[in-house]
Amino acid sequence: MPQRIATNRSRTWMVGASVAGPRHRRTGARNQDAWQAVRRTHGTAIVVADGVGSARFAAEGSRLACKAAIAVFSQLRPCVDPKEIAHSISKEWSEMLRGEEPAEFATTLLLAFRFTTGRLLVGGVGDGLTTVCSPEFPDHCRVLVRPGGEFGETFSISSRTGTRNWRIEEFNDEACTHRALLATDGVSNDLLEPRIAAMTEWLRNRFEGSSSRTSRSGMRNLLVKWPTPGSIDDKSIAMMWRSGGEIS
Repeated sequence: MPQRIATNRSRTWMVGASVAGPRHRRTGARNQDAWQAVRRTHGTAIVVADGVGSARFAAEGSRLACKAAIAVFSQLRPCVDPKEIAHSISKEWSEMLRGEEPAEFATTLLLAFRFTTGRLLVGGVGDGLTTVCSPEFPDHCRVLVRPGGEFGETFSISSRTGTRNWRIEEFNDEACTHRALLATDGVSNDLLEPRIAAMTEWLRNRFEGSSSRTSRSGMRNLLVKWPTPGSIDDKSIAMMWRSGGEIS
């Protein structure tokens, strides 16, 4: 396959996909994962969510979580305190439930918000993978580890502990070297940490310069043909990076 040539324009690229796992496809069940990306005048954002399997409306919960996160990002100031983000998203998500029981819609949520100033916020609540890769880091990769609950408990937006179990970290990407990668556990469980940086580099080389249609199709095919035998979970992945050039 011929190698793609990136455009010379400085811009932020976002790619992602979400597919139902083999088990859900066999039974005709809905994908309980979701993802979304958005470009605004003040920056760009990617989010992924994984509805908690025991929740009755997990699929709807994950989609509303992505919608809530994008709604909050669209109104953010670049200087926002990361602690405000967790509270704002949780509130927005709860309001979208229109009085329904939050536990019935429980979901994880991972996010990466990048502002045109070069400020990058990455984190979320629940399991999955949030990582930032850059040649500036030791081993070129920084994996964010969030605290887990006892006995395999999955923290989610609906947790009664409020926003205590959220974690959002801040990075300075004025040099445009950082690649933010988010993945639900259907993907992250199969990734070896020493190879994550190489994977993000491959994704950048594969999709930088591609049209939105090409990247959507390519990312979806990647997940549908996921090579791990016996992998049955729904799968979502999203990545964001900025091509060379000065901050605009």
